[in-house]
Amino acid sequence: MGSDLLKFEKSFYQNRKKLKTNLNRWCDYHSIYEEFKCFLKSDTEKFIIITNKDKTSVKQLALHFSFDNRIIEVFSKEDSLDKRILMKKIKIKYNMYALFIFVDDNRENIIQLNSIKNVECYQPLWGYTNQRSKIEDFQIQAFSEIPL
Repeated sequence: MGSDLLKFEKSFYQNRKKLKTNLNRWCDYHSIYEEFKCFLKSDTEKFIIITNKDKTSVKQLALHFSFDNRIIEVFSKEDSLDKRILMKKIKIKYNMYALFIFVDDNRENIIQLNSIKNVECYQPLWGYTNQRSKIEDFQIQAFSEIPL
């Protein structure tokens, strides 16, 4: 990482640490996309999270938004920043499952993981993508479009 990026990262986490002295306020700065709220309301399935965020923050936010009881495990930046590596770890640890579904707003992650056997990848059209219409087969407008 370049020195400017390292300085930014250090400053970011120092500021986050200060904000987290009032955890409820810090959590209130966050929101969940409506599409994910609909998924949480419509389904009771448990799931695994793969993220480039830190594990502690993910767990704190899951607790705050009341879906912590749905999480089987969090694979985070402490494990690896490469989501291909994380998915491979999940497939080994949870080998009793025949199929894995991966949802990510980053097209590059979708393309990289799409080549892994028994992993179906989907890119939501909300969030960072902020795209109105479906261009590629792996794109979805709602979790309900994922064939289960």
